[in-house]
Amino acid sequence: MSVLLDLVIPGSGTVVDVLKVIAGVCIEMKESQESCARLHQRLKDIFDELLKMEKRKRLPSSTALDKYVRVVANYLQYLEHYRGKKLILRLIEHQKMMGELLLINEEVDTLFKILGLAGIDAMMEWRQVWTADQRVQQELMTTMGANTATVMGELQNTSAQLEAMMLLQFETEQ
Repeated sequence: MSVLLDLVIPGSGTVVDVLKVIAGVCIEMKESQESCARLHQRLKDIFDELLKMEKRKRLPSSTALDKYVRVVANYLQYLEHYRGKKLILRLIEHQKMMGELLLINEEVDTLFKILGLAGIDAMMEWRQVWTADQRVQQELMTTMGANTATVMGELQNTSAQLEAMMLLQFETEQ
């Protein structure tokens, strides 16, 4: 019986199932879809390497496996928190969202090192791809924010306008 197939994220299911859920939710992440999908792939690469280690009977410590489970759980929580957000919220919280995503990527980096996978190409080049993705996303967010028709399209009713005003007020007070 595989130890890895039994790894569970409380309240969400097995790591295998959660990785499938994450892949699906990444598609819903609008402007961040590519960055999110790349992070999912990095987590999947680690899982695939763990499976190889298990076959060679060289599974890492339970502490390392627990850290992997925590990172996958944190990423799922991040995705669930930000999925389906309206444009105005994504514009306002873009930097915060990207900062959180960067921290998760850095945790994945740490996992690669802990597991002795630091030489894998995916680990080596993610930061350059991340930087390029961030430039593209920033340009896209700037363009979308400047397009008043797009922004106003989401603010058609009084409720949406009030929500946007309250969010802006909250963000400026912080």
